[in-house]
Amino acid sequence: MLAVADMEETIAFYQNVLGFIPILKSPEYAIVERDGQTIHFMKAASEEVMKCVRGHTDLHRGGGDPFAVGACEDI
Repeated sequence: MLAVADMEETIAFYQNVLGFIPILKSPEYAIVERDGQTIHFMKAASEEVMKCVRGHTDLHRGGGDPFAVGACEDI
């Protein structure tokens, strides 16, 4: 799941530039899909959250093991 500052802008980029199809859209949560793969987006609670997560992404396989993990100790 990726935290985003602007849900509409994020969905538009993934749809128009990367070819994903939105399968769930709300102001707080969205899912896009392409070639059987999904990406989940959640609206960040604040700019502080965005500062924390910029450059940090968790990617999980079916078993839930992260490939890359980033964390913010202040949150």
